[in-house]
Amino acid sequence: MSTKTIRRDALVAPGPLVTNLVTSSKHRVVIAWHRHATLFEFEDALFRTNSAVMMPASEHPKALHASGKLRTAVGLVASVLRVVEEHPSRSLLVAGHTDTTGGDESNIKLSEWRASCVAAVLTGDADLFVKVCHSWARMRVADYQQILTWLAQTHGWDCDPGGIDDQHGNATQRAVNEFRKAYNERGPGSRDAAKVTPWGAASNEETWRAYFHCYEDALREELGEDAAGVAALRSKLQFVLPRQKVGCGEHHPKEAENHDEFCSQTNRRVEVLLFERSEVPAMTCHPGPGQCQHQTCELYDRERFRRRVLPPLLSAKRWSARWDADLARAEDTRTMTVETPGLPDGVPLTFTVTQQGHGVVLEQAVPSGGQRAELVFDDWDHPASYVDAGDLGRDRPFEEVRFSFVVEGGGRRVEGGSIVYRDRLHLQIELDDGTPLGHQPVRVLSPWGTRRTETDEHGTLDVDGLPPGGASVVLRERTLVHLDELPHDWFGDDEEAATG
Repeated sequence: MSTKTIRRDALVAPGPLVTNLVTSSKHRVVIAWHRHATLFEFEDALFRTNSAVMMPASEHPKALHASGKLRTAVGLVASVLRVVEEHPSRSLLVAGHTDTTGGDESNIKLSEWRASCVAAVLTGDADLFVKVCHSWARMRVADYQQILTWLAQTHGWDCDPGGIDDQHGNATQRAVNEFRKAYNERGPGSRDAAKVTPWGAASNEETWRAYFHCYEDALREELGEDAAGVAALRSKLQFVLPRQKVGCGEHHPKEAENHDEFCSQTNRRVEVLLFERSEVPAMTCHPGPGQCQHQTCELYDRERFRRRVLPPLLSAKRWSARWDADLARAEDTRTMTVETPGLPDGVPLTFTVTQQGHGVVLEQAVPSGGQRAELVFDDWDHPASYVDAGDLGRDRPFEEVRFSFVVEGGGRRVEGGSIVYRDRLHLQIELDDGTPLGHQPVRVLSPWGTRRTETDEHGTLDVDGLPPGGASVVLRERTLVHLDELPHDWFGDDEEAATG
C-alpha cells in the first residue's frame, strides 16, 4: 500500500493533486492537519532585560519595521484591535517571553508581567498598567527615559532627557518636570484625564498613569477613533479561557534554542496570538500563575501548530466599503468603492464579489490611490446559480438574488455590504386592431421558477423582482416574448404569438 501525505493548506478548491497513484492498487492518503495561529509580535525593541515595561517605540521612534510601518507598540495594539473587528470569530491569547539569562522561576514571572503590560494597553486597563510598571522590580530608569524621548520627538514637548543611559541625573529629572507641565497644559491632563502634580517623582503611580494616558492618546490617533470608538473596539475582544495571558518564560526562544544564559533581545518579546474558535489550543500547560509546563505545550509544538506572524497594519484607521446603489438590473454597471484612510498609494487591494448562495463570481486586484480604490461590476448573470423553484403560483415572489463584496489588502479585510438584483418586466399587450388583452392569464417563466399572473384591464403586464437570467411570457399556451436569451427549452411557439 502506498502512502501520500497532503498538507492541510492544499485542501482548497479544486483540491490537491495526488500524482502517481496506480489503479487496482491500495493507497492511503494522509492529511497533515496542523492547526493555525496568527500573531502580532511585540518585538525585541519594545522590552529591556529585567523589565516588563512595554516601550512605546524603539529607542529610535522614527525607525521603520520591515513592513514599512513605524515600529511602535501602539501601532501594534491598534493593529490587533482592527484585525479583531474585521475577524470577529477569532479569540486572543497574550503570551510573554524572556531570554535565557536568569533563573527559570524568575523568568516565568517576568514573562507574565510583560504579557500583563501588553494586555493592559490592549484592554485599556490603566490600573494593571500602573501595577506592572511603577515597581522598581519590573522597570528601569531607561524605560521612562525612552518614554520621555518618544514624547519629545512625537509631540514636540520639551521633555528630552538628553539620552537613554539608565541613570537618573539632573537632565532626566528636568525632563520629567517638563513632561508633567506639558501633560497638564497640552496633553491628556488638559482634556479628559486627571492632572499630575507639577513637581514629583519620576516613577510613582501618578506618573505611570500619566504615561498610560499618553499611550491612549497615541492609540486613538493611530486608529482614527475617539475614546468611545476605541472602547467599542475593545468590547469585541474575546480571550482564550481560562487564561487571557500567560508567561512562557525562556522555554520557547526564537534563537539559540537549548542555550542557557544567552542574552537575546530577539527572545524578549510578547506575542498576541489569534485563533479561530476550532483552532484554540488546550492551555493545560499553564495550570496556574507562575506555572509553565512547557513539555506539554501544544501551541509551540511545531508538529501541531503552524504560526504566521502578521506585520503591523499599514493603516489601522477605519475603512469603509460600499456599492454605489442598492439595486441593479440587467444593463446596469455598478461601482464598488473602498475608502482607505492612512493607506499609501499603490497597495494591491483585492475585490472579491460573491453571489449569495452561489459563490465567488469575481476576484480582481486594484491598486490603492488617494486613500481609496474602485472597481466596476456588471456581471450579474451566472447560469450555474439558477435554482428552479417550479410553479410559484400568484403570491410567491421570485427568489431574491444578492451580490456582496469584500476587499482585502494591507493586512485588512473590509466588507462592502450587498446589492439586490431586481429586474422588471413591463408589457402592453394588445391585438393588431388595438384591442387590449385585459385580464388575461399569463405565465412568466424564469430559470428560477414560474409566476402566474394576469394583465390588467388595459392589457398591461407589470412584474417586478425578476432575478438574473431573463424571462419568457406565455399567453394562451404560446410564448409571447423572450427577455434575454434563456438557457433552456421554452414552452410554446413564439411565431404564433400575439403582438405586443
